[in-house]
Amino acid sequence: MDLSDIEPESRALILELYIADLKAAESSGKGKSRADDTQSDFETALDAQRDELATAVQVAADEYLARLTEDLDNDELTAANSTEEEWTRVKELGNTFLGPGDEHESAGLGSSSGPAPRRRSTNGGTGPSRRTCTACGNDHHFLYMVQFPCSHSYCRECAKKHCQAALGDDTLFPPRCCNQPIRFDLMRRYLDQDTLDKIEAKRIELSTPNKVYCHKASCSTFVPAQRIINGVATCPTCSSKTCTICKSASHPGKDCPADEGVKQVLNLGRVQGWQRCYKCRELVELTQGCNHMICRCGAQFCYVCGGKWKSCLCAQFQEDYLITRANTRLDR
Repeated sequence: MDLSDIEPESRALILELYIADLKAAESSGKGKSRADDTQSDFETALDAQRDELATAVQVAADEYLARLTEDLDNDELTAANSTEEEWTRVKELGNTFLGPGDEHESAGLGSSSGPAPRRRSTNGGTGPSRRTCTACGNDHHFLYMVQFPCSHSYCRECAKKHCQAALGDDTLFPPRCCNQPIRFDLMRRYLDQDTLDKIEAKRIELSTPNKVYCHKASCSTFVPAQRIINGVATCPTCSSKTCTICKSASHPGKDCPADEGVKQVLNLGRVQGWQRCYKCRELVELTQGCNHMICRCGAQFCYVCGGKWKSCLCAQFQEDYLITRANTRLDR
């Protein structure tokens, strides 16, 4: 039974109507059990519907509790009072429907010995609204407790410290308890935005295959992919620029000494007599025409010496290249 698309204000009423229908069906079916004590299809269907309703009531109570906790954290007292009324309504609805049994771990709902599975508190505590923190051992109101996927309950302060510890030790990341990762949507309930941003940044860092860090030892900040352009990583903290190949300070206008591929191409260029643009350092080859080169970056230079055009005494052309150019035009 999925009521997630229903407005929270209407969810309790809908559940009440479903429960009323179920109870009416149960009443009409009393005395119709089979003589051989085997369960009829009708009773099986009622049990399935009861289990489904029990789950829906529990989910609704948990969602109201999460909203109530968030409202209290944000000091939105008016919203908190309204949410608390809805939560109390659903809680009482669950107690009436499920019977006055043990209190549920997170929402205080009862359970019965009927078809719905019993849920017993494993967190200790000193009263119906108190829970014992797994980490510090202190008792807290259940509104200020967080239940991790492994069912361990932490007070908000200990839960926050637990997640912050993972930021300082990669072996503890992602934050987890009993080897079960803590969902990000759960962490949003008790962590401030700054810590959440750091956790997300750490997740991106550890999932990046070829990591780049700021070359300054005093900084060493991880540089995400969106801050890397043309092999230069700009630090988001100190704005220093780092070469992604050698991981040292960037060297604009120069080849990276650690780039073996560049070394091989340059060696080939020297053997073939190729020239480099003085501005963008692109390697070019002249096969025909004069020595006046116009690079795609806009720079004009001499193919013989590599200097700016008309700043040298080199010949403006080589006869072989002019002949090649003429033959090319004739072949057209």
